[in-house]
Amino acid sequence: MAIDAAASILTRKVLFALELLDPFTGTPVAKGIRLDARTAGGGAYVVQPTVNRTGRFVWLDNGGEPPANIRYDTGRLPFDSGRVELSAGFPNDRLLRVVLRPTAAYEVPEGVTAVRGTLVASEAAGAKPVADAIVQLAWATVQPAGWIPPVPASRARLRPGEAITDKDGQFLVLSRLPGKSATASGYVGYPLPGEPGYDGARISLDVSGAGVKARLQVTRRDTGTSRRTPDDFRFDEALQPGRIPEGRLLGRDLKLDWNELS
Repeated sequence: MAIDAAASILTRKVLFALELLDPFTGTPVAKGIRLDARTAGGGAYVVQPTVNRTGRFVWLDNGGEPPANIRYDTGRLPFDSGRVELSAGFPNDRLLRVVLRPTAAYEVPEGVTAVRGTLVASEAAGAKPVADAIVQLAWATVQPAGWIPPVPASRARLRPGEAITDKDGQFLVLSRLPGKSATASGYVGYPLPGEPGYDGARISLDVSGAGVKARLQVTRRDTGTSRRTPDDFRFDEALQPGRIPEGRLLGRDLKLDWNELS
């Protein structure tokens, strides 16, 4: 009974824990991360977290005002910095999980299909990079015939594998494709509610020994306009136009001209 009571006291003292995850290895990321927790009034949250053996940041309950938000600064790590809002309170299990978003510097693991590149306003000398644009990989399907996922809206929440171009126009989009037959959500990593013919249906991608048929879909968040790579876009000189190698990073960095996208 004494052991159970001690465990109960310890559990009550833990206010909450934050787990920042690598999106493809699934491992917690803590080293190199700086946190800034703030109260609802904007003041610094006085309790500093510790990192436990599983790589989670843990805050103890000091009986004061809980934090309202936490900003995580990734420094030189290949992930975007971000912020966690806590205005709605903590989950029942007191564990907050955040999947980090890779930057263009992320080292793509084996088995992941990925494309790295830069988006510019035009190919002219001195052309400005296009920053703050959503970039996603879209896949051609043969059953049913079409493309998934739908083009992102300008203010849509980012989906797994999507990227936002940085100030230099750089991006990295990536996806781990499942087997030859799965649901649409299994391929793109999230549900597609309201998508006729896709929601819950089994689909097949256009995959062959010549790679997977794909395109890049881009939406500028400043104007809300969307464009994509044309069907005859040459991703890889060794493959047919419109195809990329499956399960690895494309062997060259692309330079996309916004004006040449369709």
